[in-house]
Formats: sequence, structure tokens, C-alpha cells
Amino acid sequence: MNWETVEDAIIAKLQPSMTTANVDVDHVPENEDDLKKAISRPRVWVAYNGTEYNPSKSASAQAIVQDGTTTFEIVIQSKKLRGNKGCYIVMELVKLLLTGFKAAEELNPLYLIKEELLQFDNQGVWNYRQIYSCKMTQIQKDDGAVDVILQQITMNTTEVTNGF
Repeated sequence: MNWETVEDAIIAKLQPSMTTANVDVDHVPENEDDLKKAISRPRVWVAYNGTEYNPSKSASAQAIVQDGTTTFEIVIQSKKLRGNKGCYIVMELVKLLLTGFKAAEELNPLYLIKEELLQFDNQGVWNYRQIYSCKMTQIQKDDGAVDVILQQITMNTTEVTNGF
């Protein structure tokens, strides 16, 4: 599963309504400094949060089949808590858009499992998060799948080498 592609699908689902509401939406930044940059309007971040897998349910040694529960974190930031452009109303819009959304063929629809205040930071920004979950099945792939991933990793060697 390419989690970046799933994040892209979630952002694509949110983008039209967020644009109409004058709310920024994007992937969680690569570094913490970008996450803390001052905001002029509400902002929504999307990130893959992880998957917890159950033991294999495959009775044969031919292929491993595991069920898993995947989570995605949505961070909502605004200088207002209530009213127009406040966190509460933006959180409600995100809930309406993502509850039941199927972000990839291999994933079941998303459902909300947690919503909480993260912090009110020293720049006067409210930070909330919503955690969405969905069920999935991980099935052992053949060696051709490894070749595809290796091609993606080595496609842009400049990006990889600049990161180290």
C-alpha cells in the first residue's frame, strides 16, 4: 500500500469544500518547523498514522493473509475556536466529508475513532486532531511488487541523497 497515494485521495476529497470554506489543506509537512508556521486562515493537515495487523489468518504456507486496522490523523488549526472559521465548524466539515469515505480500493470506508484538543500554542492557534480508522487486508505479494517499489525509491536519486 502506498500511503502517500491514500493521503492524496483524502486531500482530494477534502480540497473542494475546504477551498470553498477558505481553509488550507495539505499533507503534514516533512519538518516540524513548517507545522508551526504562522497561519492567516484555518488549516487542515493529513497524515497516515499507522496500521495494526492481526496474526495471519492463512491456513496454508502458500501466502500470508492478515487483517489490519489503519489510522489517519487529521490536524485542524485555527486562531478561532468557535464561530465562522473556528476549529469546531471546520472539524464538523471534515467529519461530514470523511466519514464513510473509501480512500483506496484496498481499504474499507473511514470512520472517526477519536477527536481531541492537542494544544493552544503560544502563537494563539488552536490545534485539534481527529483520528480516522478503516479495516484492510494485507495479502502477501509476489517478487514483482518488490521491483515496482524499488523503481519508485530509486527514481529520483537526487531527492534521496539530499535527505541524508
